[in-house]
Amino acid sequence: MKIIRLPMVLLAAFCLTANAQPSDTAQARAFLEEMAQEVPYLNVVGAVTYDNPDYPLSRRSPWSLERLREIQQLIETTGKDWKPTPEEISSASDDSKTDVAFPFIRKVTRSSFSKEALLGLLAHENPKVRTLAAVALYAKDDPFVLPELAKLSGDQAITFMSPAGEVIGSRYCTVFRKQTVGEAVKWMLWQYLSASGSFGFSDFDEYWKEHENRTYSAGWFKVQLERMVSYTELSRDKPSDAVMKKLNAWKQCIEVLPEPDRAWTKLFLGTAWGWTERTMPPFTTEEMLEAGRLIGPENLMRMLQGENPSGDPALQPRDRAYSVGMHTSPIAMNRFVLSRAAELLRPEDSAVLLKIFKKNPAEPWPAVGAAQLQPQNASRILHDAWKAKRSDKERWNEYAEHLVQRILFRELWRQVGISERAFLVDMFYRCPEAKHPFSTSHEPRRSTFLHGLSDDADAKELIAGIVVDPRFLKIDPESLSSILLMVWRWNGTRVTSDDERSGFFESKVDADKLKETQKRLIESAPQWLGRELP
Repeated sequence: MKIIRLPMVLLAAFCLTANAQPSDTAQARAFLEEMAQEVPYLNVVGAVTYDNPDYPLSRRSPWSLERLREIQQLIETTGKDWKPTPEEISSASDDSKTDVAFPFIRKVTRSSFSKEALLGLLAHENPKVRTLAAVALYAKDDPFVLPELAKLSGDQAITFMSPAGEVIGSRYCTVFRKQTVGEAVKWMLWQYLSASGSFGFSDFDEYWKEHENRTYSAGWFKVQLERMVSYTELSRDKPSDAVMKKLNAWKQCIEVLPEPDRAWTKLFLGTAWGWTERTMPPFTTEEMLEAGRLIGPENLMRMLQGENPSGDPALQPRDRAYSVGMHTSPIAMNRFVLSRAAELLRPEDSAVLLKIFKKNPAEPWPAVGAAQLQPQNASRILHDAWKAKRSDKERWNEYAEHLVQRILFRELWRQVGISERAFLVDMFYRCPEAKHPFSTSHEPRRSTFLHGLSDDADAKELIAGIVVDPRFLKIDPESLSSILLMVWRWNGTRVTSDDERSGFFESKVDADKLKETQKRLIESAPQWLGRELP
């Protein structure tokens, strides 16, 4: 990506929330000194880097402002973390759903003091004022303040306490940990570091060396996106009109970038959470495909082989990558391209993709892409990938293998189809039932084989094969529930009521109820399958 010095008007547009109105240092000092007395605690990740009172849920506090300030004073005096007493735990109310500190932090992040005034307060004698000055600077979405913030990363003075979640007895409680100025600032820096390839806390100098001469970077746009809209909103099938209005306004800052920078940036941001079935709003799937076509198969193949043809350090694959959201964005970009290889790559690229898969068979997407590019050999390619030995490392386990097989299960059905039904049905029933059904435990679970096909009406014949198999009579409630949901999504066929289905979540499911549901599913086949089952 060629470095281009864009006009300052564009840089101002990039910093959507930066509002550097003139304000003298005395006013900024007075405001932050007052807020240093008011703010009860500081959850940097939720209230600052994500600008979201609902993230993370475990950080909410049931304590009154008066009690919180007592706790803060206690931590400052003792230098130790704080946990509630058994009496306080038992008396905690539903007020725990409120982040009482967020309104105070919002006043700081929405303040309009000039950057110069705030920079001067980073050396204030009060560590809380230094922290709030850093918060206000961070909220300007101006990456060029980062070197000044980094100077505080070694500041060991105790500042606002930080909330955390901890199980005490049988209750999940809010506890408070002492927090230094440096620790608070590091979380702000981390948001930028992680958005550009997951540097460690100690890697800021390396990060800034790569970014200091840039006018823009895809990673900077990603930080803006994460502060502007919550992941909950972005993951909705259709974000609200208000959210989309905000996103489309922000998107205009990307539309003015020169090509191919614009295409690379869209590809990065539109896949930022690792989805392959859909893209991140406000980018549409067709828009992402158009970006991929503009970049071209040659550069996309360079990217898939570990190069960074974009030139943007945010798109540089890094060995120490840490999962941000679901996956680091370079990995997510690869998966998006490979999931649509038939539209973005060339048939002759299949051989290279298979070499990539052979080097790392724990990542199935190169094999998926190769199969798309050679449809006549798709069955062999995907079966070879299924049988491939993943790793000799002790950390590789059944769950990791299951994650790979889930992707290959779906692709065998989508790419090859009915001729794979007998194999897939057998693999479905060979997979063990979940030991902890209807949970998020990391274990192989039969039902998850169906998740990637839940909105795919072409999977009707696969479900028919599962239902007519003799092993269906002993199917586990979790898998049966998944099938019922698929049938309902296809054409609205409701085999059971919501109340009846909710009974599957009980620790011990009524056997007669299960058999009755199986019978109804078979009898309703003409509605969801279009024919009766044999």
